Amino acid sequence: MKKGLDLLAEHKGQHFTLQTIPAEDPRTYAMIRKADTIGVFQIESRAQMSMLPRLKPRTFYDLVIEVAIVRPGPIQGDMVHPFLRRREGLEGPDYPTPELEEVLKRTLGVPLFQESVQAFFEVNAPDIKPVVLTDSTATVAEAAKALGVQDGQIAKTLALKVGDERILVVMAGTGRLDNRKTKDTFGNRPRMLPAEEVQELTSHPVGGVCPFGLPQPVRVFCDISLRAFDVVWPAAGDRNSSVCLTPDRLADLVGAEWVDVSQE
Repeated sequence: MKKGLDLLAEHKGQHFTLQTIPAEDPRTYAMIRKADTIGVFQIESRAQMSMLPRLKPRTFYDLVIEVAIVRPGPIQGDMVHPFLRRREGLEGPDYPTPELEEVLKRTLGVPLFQESVQAFFEVNAPDIKPVVLTDSTATVAEAAKALGVQDGQIAKTLALKVGDERILVVMAGTGRLDNRKTKDTFGNRPRMLPAEEVQELTSHPVGGVCPFGLPQPVRVFCDISLRAFDVVWPAAGDRNSSVCLTPDRLADLVGAEWVDVSQE
């Protein structure tokens, strides 16, 4: 970067420091919209270059979205095309709940960022802060070890299909679904959703699935196995984060119904 600034001064007579470079230069964004970005950090890959003419960035925040949208989560979760259609005015924004409108307004109702869970808590429970760890929390055993708690305190979220409906069931980490109880409760035997469908439904990867910050309305159920503990630790949207709260607070925040569907 210093070499570039020196060349500008030598050949163009323009003297800049990092602090005085114009923040929003129209000609720079014109080049970016043409995908003329070889050697430009973060937006030089083939995937990024193919997206630039479609997203047509004109501001720095557009570039933030550009970098975020070309990731496995938004792509596999079918968030790219809805966002592009809304950005082009082909369809209007659609917010999962009125409370999330303020959080998702800048991305037109599409949760492109992993921070959607953090934003959910900032709006609905600002006293609760997600904990980000260096160790993996993708499995019950890994999460319990990383957090220093019992396996049962890890509130795992199961994405199921019962009949024609997709639902989320949150239960203690040591709990296992009882097929008979589940069928009696929901009217059909449960079927676990495949990983790609889980991500499309929740916007969270397997290992970070939770009932918070969802991109669409989904019925959530809390199993009574959670009530064996004073506090539980559900995931917070990715494979190395979690939040601590009481079982009743968890259920209240996501509007969950209490059920008894775990094996005794």
